[in-house]
Amino acid sequence: MRTYLPAPDLIRFISELAYERDIDTDWRIPAGGDHERVADELKQHLQVVVGG
Repeated sequence: MRTYLPAPDLIRFISELAYERDIDTDWRIPAGGDHERVADELKQHLQVVVGG
């Protein structure tokens, strides 16, 4: 497992659509893992915001 961020709280994000829909979940890029783990977090965000 690779670590590519020094702290789990370093990068937080929100999408424009989530902002427009008043979804204020604290989305964070995971501190360890690989590109698949980051992609999974982004997919989870889309599922909550867009549905599916």
